[in-house]
Amino acid sequence: MNPKGSLPRRGWLRNGNPPGDPFTAPRCGARTRRGTACQCPAMRGRQRCRLHGGRSTGPRTAVGLARIRAANTRHGRFSREQRAIQKWLRDYTAAGYQSALAIVGNGERAFARDMGMRPPSSSTVRQITKSIRADLRREEQERLKSKARRDVLRRRSR
Repeated sequence: MNPKGSLPRRGWLRNGNPPGDPFTAPRCGARTRRGTACQCPAMRGRQRCRLHGGRSTGPRTAVGLARIRAANTRHGRFSREQRAIQKWLRDYTAAGYQSALAIVGNGERAFARDMGMRPPSSSTVRQITKSIRADLRREEQERLKSKARRDVLRRRSR
């Protein structure tokens, strides 16, 4: 502490950190359990502090990515499938239930046309959910096949 007590101590810091006023560092701002913004300083080059994900880099290997995908999911609210369903429902309810006709496939187009201006029933949502799941599975299989082809070609070119 400065003997005068009025000014913060300035000068070289330990471990090669640059001098300066630590109170001017950008703050994390993540929502805490109290509902207020986190006041910890954000990590360099990031928006969050070390407690709220600033140190996280995500999985770096295929094994780590697979481990995260296989982790215990508490709910599916933010899964790719559920996001696609919610997007369909948003598009369907926007502009008088007509905008979804442009994004549905041939199978869904018939019953979406039959529904006209009504909100979707639970059976319709189930039917759409099944078709979206099938589309996502098909996309995943195609992605894996193309990745396997690329790997084979890469091995052959070595």
